[in-house]
Amino acid sequence: MRRRLLGLVVLAALAACSDSSPTGSRNPGLLHPRSSAAVTNATLNDEINNFIALWPKGLAQSLTSQWNTIKGKVAAGQIALAVYEATARYASPEEGDAASVRAFFERDRLLAAYALADLDPENVDQCRWWVAWRENEIVAAALLVEVLPFRPCFAMGEPDALAQLFREGIREPRLIVATPPQGRLALEQTYRFERCDRMHRMVVTAASFRPRVNRDVVRLGPERLADVLDLYGMASRSYFTAARLEREIYFGVYSGPLLVAAAGTHVRSRTAGIAAVGNVLTRLAHRGRGLATSCTSAVTEAALETHRDVVLNVRQDNVTAISVYHRLGYREHASFVEGPAVRRAVWERLTKNLFGRTS
Repeated sequence: MRRRLLGLVVLAALAACSDSSPTGSRNPGLLHPRSSAAVTNATLNDEINNFIALWPKGLAQSLTSQWNTIKGKVAAGQIALAVYEATARYASPEEGDAASVRAFFERDRLLAAYALADLDPENVDQCRWWVAWRENEIVAAALLVEVLPFRPCFAMGEPDALAQLFREGIREPRLIVATPPQGRLALEQTYRFERCDRMHRMVVTAASFRPRVNRDVVRLGPERLADVLDLYGMASRSYFTAARLEREIYFGVYSGPLLVAAAGTHVRSRTAGIAAVGNVLTRLAHRGRGLATSCTSAVTEAALETHRDVVLNVRQDNVTAISVYHRLGYREHASFVEGPAVRRAVWERLTKNLFGRTS
């Protein structure tokens, strides 16, 4: 009896993991059911068999028997097991879908600022994306930058659609993910956050900007790359390159020959008219003197000369930084979560769906 109960629990977890449900009970239009005959060759079947193989031989045989019985009843039409398949698909730049994805992200252009910059013509071949459709409308999208080793990924849209994108589309073993709060549960069906920061996306315009530069600031171009690497650390040398300093806007403060504070833009999109400020850093011995404020102000002012909006990210619990940004004229636009995430193993995804674990 105990073995049979455990078998039923495992099969329940398997069904939950694949979003199986009675026909018609859960289909938001984004998804369409596969035919019952397709169940035997579906990813669901492979994952169930792989999971069953993890158990001791006797129990595995019992679970296999129960699963085969379920498949037989489905094929015979005695029960309805609707296995939903996302209309999520990989869309390459050659397909001409960049404009459609850009239009979707433009629905919240300030929150999707980084993704919009990645879709600019000079960057689009460095990323890929997945979309979920309802009829002819995109309802969710996820964009991954492939050229950076930490694999940044931004995703937004309807939670059910996002869940399908991360489960069926994105296969990266590790990501740095940013998504609105409502997307977190959808993401965590397939990925596990190693750290999850609650963030604010803040924005400033030329009308609201209030400059506060009380130190001599210097534009940091390619000729100052060695100083920049010394400040941020040699581990950042794959990120900070002469090309990046040429392309982006960086300002710094020197104490003698030593660069002691700096800030710059992560990305800029002339197409979308948005720049994102970041990499604000001051050496420990020089903090509390307003150096970071001066650098951030200088970067913001320069960015606003050629961009309609300037955004930045800040942790919601960083009250000091938020206060500084308020004084510069920034305001909170939206909240999101961000952090490194690893793809769950099959067994972990099963137990996550069964017991609702969030770690």
